[in-house]
Amino acid sequence: MINVNQVVLAKLTRRGAFMVNEQNRELMFRFPDQKLKVDYKAGDMYEQYMWVLMKHFGSEFQLAKEAPFTDVYPTDRGRTSEQKSPTPQPREHA
Repeated sequence: MINVNQVVLAKLTRRGAFMVNEQNRELMFRFPDQKLKVDYKAGDMYEQYMWVLMKHFGSEFQLAKEAPFTDVYPTDRGRTSEQKSPTPQPREHA
């Protein structure tokens, strides 16, 4: 299960790559010291918090529109120790 505060990898489509590139160009225009990637292409993996993906791309998931990404893969980045899978402990026998 993916937590909204978890960092995920999303596989961008052509539309999603265009959107991320445009957003990054706008941010670099407003904040010239920022160095962001602006050459994403379809099939590239985009790393971001799940809530950010939902905020930026949520309205793009509509009929007759190309989805901005196709696959989402969870990572352990951005998760607290309580959210990570616990390490199994050996059971004691009575």
